Amino acid sequence: RTSWQTRPYRRYLTHLTMQSIPGNHWPHLVEPEACYHAIDAFLSTLYTNGRLTATLPTDKIAGMVSALKSNCTL
Repeated sequence: RTSWQTRPYRRYLTHLTMQSIPGNHWPHLVEPEACYHAIDAFLSTLYTNGRLTATLPTDKIAGMVSALKSNCTL
């Protein structure tokens, strides 16, 4: 992507992490090793000593749970 394409993401999603990886629209098929390493590197930032340390605001979690309950039969 070029800078003008990512500008809105960087402006409004202030905690966004972007990573360029080789390949085309399907990097997981074209460059699976590079794709795996990029995903693994990102996921490792969410955990400390095997425990999830990243958090979401509780209002967002409550909204997600409410949406799941209204759309799913348990």
